[in-house]
Amino acid sequence: MTAFKPVVGNWWIDDDPDRRVPGYIDLDTDASSFPWRLTVNGELQEVFEPGVDRTVTVFGETPLGRFTLERAGRRETRSGGGPGVMQVWGGSRLLKGGLKGGHIAREQVFAWATFQLPHLWHWLGPSTLNQHAADLPKRPKLKRGDDAEWIHSELASGLHLALGRTLSTSFEPAGWHENTRESASFSLHSETGFTADRLRIVQDGMAKLHSLVAGVLMEPTQIELGSDQDDPSAYWTVIPAGPPVGEEWHGTRDPFFDTADIDFDAFVREWLRLYEAAPIVASVVAPRSEKTYVTTLLTDVCNGAEALAAYRWGSGKGDLSAADVAVMEALVAQKIPSRTRRRVENLLLRDATLQSKLEALARDAGEESIRWLVGPDVPAWARLVVRLRNSLAHGSSLPNGLSDDIHFVVMAYETLSAVLRISLFKTCGYTNRMSKVNGEILWAEGRSVVGHPNSAFYQHVTFLASQSTYWAEWDRRLDQQ
Repeated sequence: MTAFKPVVGNWWIDDDPDRRVPGYIDLDTDASSFPWRLTVNGELQEVFEPGVDRTVTVFGETPLGRFTLERAGRRETRSGGGPGVMQVWGGSRLLKGGLKGGHIAREQVFAWATFQLPHLWHWLGPSTLNQHAADLPKRPKLKRGDDAEWIHSELASGLHLALGRTLSTSFEPAGWHENTRESASFSLHSETGFTADRLRIVQDGMAKLHSLVAGVLMEPTQIELGSDQDDPSAYWTVIPAGPPVGEEWHGTRDPFFDTADIDFDAFVREWLRLYEAAPIVASVVAPRSEKTYVTTLLTDVCNGAEALAAYRWGSGKGDLSAADVAVMEALVAQKIPSRTRRRVENLLLRDATLQSKLEALARDAGEESIRWLVGPDVPAWARLVVRLRNSLAHGSSLPNGLSDDIHFVVMAYETLSAVLRISLFKTCGYTNRMSKVNGEILWAEGRSVVGHPNSAFYQHVTFLASQSTYWAEWDRRLDQQ
């Protein structure tokens, strides 16, 4: 990747074109969220409106063309004011307009956009290492001048997302040898146009999906946007702030499933609908860049399970079990205040509801698959996870040192995360077409039934399954007083 060199020009806030100040924009390698640094001689903005979100859009006019800096916020002012004042701003994304692209207005509507994800080629099935590739149609090599085949998903009326193969060409300095290789990219287009917010949902949603099936954090790259289907010069290019996130995934493993394993149209449409309605579900199980305490991760995944259950079945509280009813009657007999009784009842309802939701989500893996993963007593597994979550939320401890048993805590998080990931895929239409036993995603008749056994996710759940015998011991310790 070629290093970004500072660009000098005149800059102004998008809604204040009369206040233009000279400055330059460069890349701040120490800032991850807002990597673009704009330094201006003067004040882009004197008065800042109160509020949490104070970011603005900045336009730039330079010898290299017109630039748009999105989500820009002031970092510092380097002098006391007057003619010598200098301001430093940070921005999240930088776009360069084409010949007719210009600046991107807040109300800008786009007709098309293209973007890639690292190693997207391996998701365009049948993937290279797919053990079932011999039973599936072959992918003929793409040659220059060939019409690429695209698969499509109609996200909404007039809004289409397509995935297809393309040829990318580069030139090597030694002898200017032309190097052409196949790659894959997404194309979003609309008959009536779409906003930047809609594009962001599609890009982020597909990046989360790709991260989950590949097992590595992925972010969109090679992003271009256009406002006119018939005019290729009316476009913008997103300037990359660094190497593509996820490029380190070298593709020696398959994704957990590829496009040959799903109905692409229906799956992607439902995936993006779910991602927009409940983004927490995919976010809590996708790979992360930051390090987080496992107890925090467990709480997050429980919240994700609640959100997925609410998306699928609503948010009803359900009924108390017979044992819980007995508890409430005992509280009445002991003349416990009604306010305390209501609080206990709400906690019991929530506990019972979450446990039943976890059991229902777990069944998405298939009866034999889930018993292989967490042991034969699935309700006991769900109860242990819920009790641990509640103890963390209330600052209490489980009996017999379970709260301090790191093996138990980690396995609670990892197994629930795996269950939620499988349920997420199942919700969107993944059924594991390679399984000869209907409904089994991982395991059936005493053996693996996954289509891609060398995927990172399946290798991970295989390890989790090897620990499944511990759940009976943990359940025994929970009940011991």
